[in-house]
Amino acid sequence: MDIKEVEKLSLDEAKKVALEKIDSLPNRTINQKLRNNRLREDINSYTSMTQVIGTLYRLQLANEGMHVTGSKWQEKYKKGVH
Repeated sequence: MDIKEVEKLSLDEAKKVALEKIDSLPNRTINQKLRNNRLREDINSYTSMTQVIGTLYRLQLANEGMHVTGSKWQEKYKKGVH
């Protein structure tokens, strides 16, 4: 589902789409599992569409190799823990 389409959904539906996207990420190593769990926790705690859309956008950029190297967001999920 395209991010533009997610914008038209309710918050709960958008969270569900985001969680499905996370489920499709690699989950083989401990670090990948920690990162995915952290993303799930964060998405479940979001209270606005802006947060959900922002995370989906960053995930899309990262999957396309267009992420910002050394960004605080990347470092947060690289560690995988709070």
